[in-house]
Amino acid sequence: MVQATNDAWYFDSGCSRHMTENRSFFSELKECASGHVTFGDGARGRIIAKGNIDKNNLPCLNDVRYVDGLKANLINVSQLCNQGYSVNFSKASCIIVDEDNRVLMSGSRQANNCYHWISNNSDMCHSTKEDQAWLQHRKLGHITLRSIDKAIKNEVVVGIPNIDIKSKFLCGDCLTGKKTKAPHKSLKECSTNSVLELLHLDLMGLMQTESLRGKKYILLLWMIFSDLHGCGS
Repeated sequence: MVQATNDAWYFDSGCSRHMTENRSFFSELKECASGHVTFGDGARGRIIAKGNIDKNNLPCLNDVRYVDGLKANLINVSQLCNQGYSVNFSKASCIIVDEDNRVLMSGSRQANNCYHWISNNSDMCHSTKEDQAWLQHRKLGHITLRSIDKAIKNEVVVGIPNIDIKSKFLCGDCLTGKKTKAPHKSLKECSTNSVLELLHLDLMGLMQTESLRGKKYILLLWMIFSDLHGCGS
């Protein structure tokens, strides 16, 4: 069991449910008698109640167990997956995204190899309110929040509501688009067996400057089998 401060949350694939010992975290709480939780050291904690958490600077979670004697606040990975979210772990962090590839929660890997939830004031696991900054970010082709703020102040785009850009969020599509692509591995053997079996064609144009023959398009042809290149305009 992770030993942590009372306000720290950790992603855990071994616990049975989201759980915490801090009663003040809950926005809704219902008494229940549903047994005990066994900790890593063999001790047991009684499940007193269950409810939902939906407060600022806290992860937005449903069906959370209020457990007596628990020393850490745990976010159950299986529960997130059951709700249709994707949980992606990497060497340094973890990201939870919904079906629209929108980042809902994120965490960072600590020195003890535990993934600690990061508060960014924008966790929207179960929120029914659409954040206007996020909405305009998508409508305007995923431009930055700074650009949206400038567009509002300078009134350069018609139809943008006058909103105060204070939101901070991680966009899954933007993160994917910024990934560095690895080069293709070179092949030691030819993948074709005959001439004209595989051709690569690339048409470039319209060029601003004409060729000597007055052309503005270039056609590049590459025959894989014979490694023959050709270029015409």
